Amino acid sequence: MVTGLYPESHGIVANTFYDRALNKTFDMYVSNFAFWNQTEPIWITAEKQNIPTILAHFPGSSVEEFKASYTYKTGIYEAPLFSFKYLIDKIFEAFNSEKNPAKFAIVYSGQPDNTGHKYGADDEFVIQKLIDIDFGIDYLLRKMSPNDNLIITADHGMASIDENLLLDLDELNKKSPIFDPNLTDSAIFDDPLILVYAKTGKLAELQINFEEVKKQYTDIQWYSRQEIPKRWHFSGNGVRSPDILGIVNEHSSLKDKISYYRGNHGWDNELLEMRPVFVGYGARFKKGFQYDGFVEMVDIYPLLADLIGLNYSSKDINGSFERVEPFLTSDFQHLERHIWSGDEKLKLAAKLTALILIGGFILVKLVDFIISKSTRARKVD
Repeated sequence: MVTGLYPESHGIVANTFYDRALNKTFDMYVSNFAFWNQTEPIWITAEKQNIPTILAHFPGSSVEEFKASYTYKTGIYEAPLFSFKYLIDKIFEAFNSEKNPAKFAIVYSGQPDNTGHKYGADDEFVIQKLIDIDFGIDYLLRKMSPNDNLIITADHGMASIDENLLLDLDELNKKSPIFDPNLTDSAIFDDPLILVYAKTGKLAELQINFEEVKKQYTDIQWYSRQEIPKRWHFSGNGVRSPDILGIVNEHSSLKDKISYYRGNHGWDNELLEMRPVFVGYGARFKKGFQYDGFVEMVDIYPLLADLIGLNYSSKDINGSFERVEPFLTSDFQHLERHIWSGDEKLKLAAKLTALILIGGFILVKLVDFIISKSTRARKVD
């Protein structure tokens, strides 16, 4: 959502993966820039175009090279995890700064994802977290001006795990010939995914073993790299896409009864439980509009670019502004003229900052909020 690119293009193909060129394994806590440098996130592009930004808890926020004007350098699950209200206060404090007022913010909050993992997507504790978030959104709305804009969405959903469908990972690891260390550089178990990377010159032998594994473990959907569905945009990264991909069936888990998540995600995005919501609210968005068309996560980038007035080339991203343009009202010229006229220019700039909250309801991983200035993007083709 912050690069406009599919995973195979921006390079972060999973929460955990192996990089053949670096000969190292990545996870979400890694701040080594070598893992993150295959693309540039929108907040860095914004900073280069003199749009001061706020960044906190979002993936990549601990990377020194991705520092924003206002950066809270904690990883996405690392302490201190600031409260919803605290983050909202810090955002508006930065917006109202006299020295360097921010115009765009990206902030991650781990709820209700953390609770959903611990108790399951449908548990009453998740409902309570959603109520807490609802109060936070109410607080946020009270701070917004009539000219601000709010988006509520997420990058995926969540499904509850059935403890009767747990797989024996130890048995799988010991007996399966595709995890032979003589054939693989790395085998990663990132529930519900299994990523296997062949040693140089060993792929053909690994493929022979793989055919046996597919027959033996039918509770797992197995794909060679060539068989991975193209619509996942997962197989095209030469150094990070796996040679073999396994995905346990939905509602199942690779973990034992003590350590398994009660809720999880990472399955096919065509499954209803894996889909997030998208809500746009504010001066730029149509009122009472419901959209039945097709929108992808990569389309959020050009939408954000339009809201903050960011120059970009549509040739450099996979997202499409045309798919999200129906959300927006064309009756906005009077607001733009008012922003940039008279002595109130600087005073109004902070007040007319668009506020975009990326989060969701019960089927979410992320509750993020992104705040941006309400000017039209200048797309360069």
